[in-house]
Amino acid sequence: MMSAVKPLTKIRTSLLWLVLFCPGAAWIGWQDYAARYERFAQDTSIAQRMLSQKTVQHEAVLATLGALSHPPVAERLLPSLQPAMPQLLGLGHLRDGVWAGSRTPPSNLAAAVEHARQAGRPVTLPLDASRYWLVAPSSWSLLLDARQLIAAADFPASLAMLTLDVGAGPLTLLARQAAARPAGWHIDLRKPLGAASQPFPLHSWRTLTPADWPWAAWLAWAAASGLLPPGVAHELNQPLTAILAQVRAAERLLDDEEERPAVRQALLASAGQARRAADIIRRMRELVTPSSPSSPAAVDPDTLAASLLFLRQDELARRGIRLTWRNTSPGARPLGDRVALEQILHNLVQNAADALADAPGARHIVLSGGVEGTEYQFSVSDNGPGIPDEVLPRLFEPFYTTRAHGMGLGLALCETLAGAMDGRISARNLDPLGACVALRLPLAGADA
Repeated sequence: MMSAVKPLTKIRTSLLWLVLFCPGAAWIGWQDYAARYERFAQDTSIAQRMLSQKTVQHEAVLATLGALSHPPVAERLLPSLQPAMPQLLGLGHLRDGVWAGSRTPPSNLAAAVEHARQAGRPVTLPLDASRYWLVAPSSWSLLLDARQLIAAADFPASLAMLTLDVGAGPLTLLARQAAARPAGWHIDLRKPLGAASQPFPLHSWRTLTPADWPWAAWLAWAAASGLLPPGVAHELNQPLTAILAQVRAAERLLDDEEERPAVRQALLASAGQARRAADIIRRMRELVTPSSPSSPAAVDPDTLAASLLFLRQDELARRGIRLTWRNTSPGARPLGDRVALEQILHNLVQNAADALADAPGARHIVLSGGVEGTEYQFSVSDNGPGIPDEVLPRLFEPFYTTRAHGMGLGLALCETLAGAMDGRISARNLDPLGACVALRLPLAGADA
């Protein structure tokens, strides 16, 4: 009688378990690392956008000041700006070659103004790792402290270490891990800020220590793969036993000429069983081998709104204000600058939230977008008390404000940014209550 293939011994079973477990554990570790890196990259981009919005605001303030025919006195202007811009330490400008400002100007200010005029944009003069002057072609200059741009608690939770280099060495903005990198998987990204005048390099990194590793998934896979070897052994044992039997039968028949057709049949059968065994091994390899990753002026409104809701929704909810997004023209795309659009929408949502501060009942802000004629319109609506009739005509006037701690530049900056994108912004009251501010932009097309 033909002897069957012997069952796998315990040692062979353990070796087969290792063959299954190790590639699967490596795949689980890689997938966990990839997911954490994707979240880290997204949150680094959020931090970069948050900082970029601040630096774009600096440019817009300088542009607004430079456009004024009768600018206010710097000493009186500074206290009205600082509540909304805590990073602003001082400001001023050259008037007929004489400095008029709240701080002592840098010694090379005149050269910096000339440089800014040649470049057609503001330039920076770093004082130390955190402070720098931003000098505009108009000679208006802002003294800024990068430490005050964003509070450390406002950065996304997945970020550990952030530094910003304003020109005099890296400044630590966030330190949730030790400066000396511990053992583990290191992830690291560098991105410049989005303002043309302040493209400071932002460096983000963190170390995934053993406490971050996917221990629960590894244990689950260890238990699951421990159950596989007996079943795999059974699956492979059948075709291998058949191959052995067919080969031995062919061996006995080789000496008989008349049995040649039977030998050929036995060998063909063996080849078929070998292909079956190979198919089993292929399925095992596919089980534990990760698959290969699948492979502007148009702006995606849904992505833009998702970023805004991510940054503001929870904070507003704590104040009892509901923020929602409504897209009435899915697929349509406006033409514009993403960072500038984010700055405008953030300002409009903040204004709506301030208007709702003392409003009774359920409070709601609706951000919506859609095609209006040949343009794309974003609108921010609230159900607050509305805008007083005497305020409405002056709403976009620089330094005009009805708030005790307002600086009167929010909507003026929005109008400046909108105009730079060939857009226009307007405001109206709603019936019976509330207000709506609308931003119209050129339309890139219904199918971007």
